Amino acid sequence: MTAQCLDDQDNAVYRKTMRRQIDLPETADTTNVDCVMSEDGILTVSMPFHLPKTVQSPVPPNPALIPIVTDDDNRRYIRLEIPIGPDFTIDDVKVSSEGHSLVVRAWYEAEIGLEGAQVTRRELKKEFRIPESIQVESIRYDLTESGVLQIEILLAELEEPYVCYVETDDLNACF
Repeated sequence: MTAQCLDDQDNAVYRKTMRRQIDLPETADTTNVDCVMSEDGILTVSMPFHLPKTVQSPVPPNPALIPIVTDDDNRRYIRLEIPIGPDFTIDDVKVSSEGHSLVVRAWYEAEIGLEGAQVTRRELKKEFRIPESIQVESIRYDLTESGVLQIEILLAELEEPYVCYVETDDLNACF
């Protein structure tokens, strides 16, 4: 982006030129750019972008389903993978349980521009319902380089398997 203006000072006219390079997402539609200069000299550049095509999951999403895995020692875990983006670091993320909810919070603030003249802030909060049978102290999480938060929570041991007995006096009543 290049901006130019004429500055009239002390009986002389100066041409000012400012150049900025902006990295755009690959899906940005650069053929439909709109630029607006506000009265206080702020340039706003906007353009549409197209979301990448996603692959449809063979199983429809169901919020009631919890991904439970069993390790080699027969311990059961809930494993979640949440894409939060590469802008966050592991120090920006906090995972906790509040009641029957798993709460994921991520937050950062960065100063940008000349001498930190501008501040950019990004916040994220997601909540997931979790069963009562988790071991809260076992919550572990890690953040991949690509920005995927991986969460693992140990489930409490089952005391006894649940068995439901059905009795009937008339065996022919079932047929």
